[in-house]
Amino acid sequence: MAIDVVDGTGSLSVCLIGKYPPIEGGVSAQTYWAARVLAERGHRVYVVTNADEVEPSFRVRLGDGEAEYEPTFPGGGFVRVFRPERFGRRMDHIPQGNPFVSKLAGLAVQVVREFHCDVVVASYLEPYGVAGHLVGGWTGLPVLVQHAGSDLDRLMRIPELAATYQEVFRAARTVITKPALTGRFLGMGVRRRAIRMSPPYAVPPCFGPDAEPLGAAEIDELARSLPDGTPPSGYDPALPTIGMYGKPGEFKGTFDLIAALGRVRESGRAFNLLLMAGRSRTGAVRAAVDEHGLRDRTWLLPFLPHWQVPRLIRACTATCFLERDFPVVIHGPVVPREVLATGTCLVLSGDIHAKQGYRDELTDGHNVVLVPDPKDHDVLAARLTTLVDEPETARRIGRNGLSVAAGFPGFTPFGDAWEDLLTRAVTRDATPAESGETLAAWVAGRMPWTRELLGDALDDLVAEFEAGRTAPAPHDLRTLDEFCGHLERRSAERGDPGGLSGPLRYQRARLWALRAGETRPGPALPPAPDALGGRTITAETVAGLRPLVRAEIRLERFERDVVERFCLGGGAGGDRPVLICFARLANLAQTELRVSPATAALLRLCDGTAPTADVIERLAADAGGTADRLTERLTGQVLTALSGLYRAGVVVFVRPSPAEDDPRVAGDTGPVLVAG
Repeated sequence: MAIDVVDGTGSLSVCLIGKYPPIEGGVSAQTYWAARVLAERGHRVYVVTNADEVEPSFRVRLGDGEAEYEPTFPGGGFVRVFRPERFGRRMDHIPQGNPFVSKLAGLAVQVVREFHCDVVVASYLEPYGVAGHLVGGWTGLPVLVQHAGSDLDRLMRIPELAATYQEVFRAARTVITKPALTGRFLGMGVRRRAIRMSPPYAVPPCFGPDAEPLGAAEIDELARSLPDGTPPSGYDPALPTIGMYGKPGEFKGTFDLIAALGRVRESGRAFNLLLMAGRSRTGAVRAAVDEHGLRDRTWLLPFLPHWQVPRLIRACTATCFLERDFPVVIHGPVVPREVLATGTCLVLSGDIHAKQGYRDELTDGHNVVLVPDPKDHDVLAARLTTLVDEPETARRIGRNGLSVAAGFPGFTPFGDAWEDLLTRAVTRDATPAESGETLAAWVAGRMPWTRELLGDALDDLVAEFEAGRTAPAPHDLRTLDEFCGHLERRSAERGDPGGLSGPLRYQRARLWALRAGETRPGPALPPAPDALGGRTITAETVAGLRPLVRAEIRLERFERDVVERFCLGGGAGGDRPVLICFARLANLAQTELRVSPATAALLRLCDGTAPTADVIERLAADAGGTADRLTERLTGQVLTALSGLYRAGVVVFVRPSPAEDDPRVAGDTGPVLVAG
């Protein structure tokens, strides 16, 4: 790709603020490979990162003088890494905290001015996106902000963080996201022309069947490098080896794998288990290994640099990725592609299989081993037993998986896409706001039910809507809502012959939930920190806490056929009208919950003024009594309902305060609720 930029050489000077080794994980890996591919193409990439201060639990083990860490290429491109001063006594302040945002922003602005950078890229919202936003404001440089799944769907659920991040997104020259999330950013008020798609992540070339496997001596040495590292004596590469890499945990399937392999071991089979889990949850992992009798078969390894991971995979007979029930729905790990690309047998969970765009190419037993639910340890153990007994079967599956990987995007389109993003941002050559798409096509794409119900009449109605405007209608969510209003008026004039009333009401409620407040960003609610902190809801954990609705919610009743057409999660069942709770969350994640009248009554009582026990007593009284059995039954039902509302981000739990008139606790206006 030819680039004509200010220095006349065709190369860019890029300030990249983000995660980077020795931080482990997918976001750090993708930042590393993006910096590298740009440097390979002759660009000068200056990485500003706080990676040197990463916790030991999530630190990659870097060797001395790793040339891959700051690579230089013949065409003049290179990567240089800058790290702010570590937190220490010189930075003490009360209340104490590591000033990451200030340090990163200050260091980045020095880098920008010293090396005459053309553009700023900030990857991951906290603290890098905020720091990049500050640098853009101070220097006037274009800023590209890229989010991940966990920051958008976890951090941004917190209203005070969401208000900050919305400002970051709206000010950015470019917001890098995925197609399915475009609506969220339109709802935040991000210009449509600023929304660009993330480069198609390509498996790096080092992930291939020619990667040199880790040797037995290396594995033993790596295992000893961990604190209290006491690996079994003498790793035997002749034995079948089952591997897994990445942060361990229940949702990652780590403990499912250990439990299943314990059953395989009980059957008398010999094998090795390689777990590249670093220092994260080492105690829990070692305890599980001991519990299931695997201590003399398990090597726990530190996190390796991203460019060394292929060597681990190639040392395995089969590599497992068993993530399941992951709380961040939009999380999209690339581990399956990495394993397939090395030609190693992949053991994959049903949850992650369903997320792969190439899932139709995966056939169980041919090019992948599928485990629908890793929590079923009997099934998982049976699949692993086959691989331990028949290593040649695993090798055949791995070779066939390599054929699937041949169709993955290569590094060339990955590099092309990054160059295109940067060049357009620097030259202000963004995609035209409407990309030549007609308003009718935009409406039909965002609201496909309109074409289904109206057919060709949709085009005439859109033309009529446009003719009544004084200016061209922008392709945004406000326009969709205004068009729905136009359809409502036209339908009312004609007596609703097309049955549009219910669908229009549902669509307008959905659009309400997908758009930030009209007068200010974020929910129009007083601050109220969650005191439960993600713990499981039980009668004990919430006994002294007060449930509080922390989203703007809207309750509407619809006929069953309307719900079946629209509602997330499928049909409603039965013939009775269905009550839907639309929630406007801080991160604008689409949230529509089918609720019972009892749950609706519970929501009205979640105003932060009463502890959970009192709420249950009030519901019992409203139900006609306070008998112990009635209250006991209601307690279970209410806690179940609160758990669902809490996981959805609709309800939080706040602590009582001596100042009962404190709006953070008392919820002086109650839940923001519109009843339909």
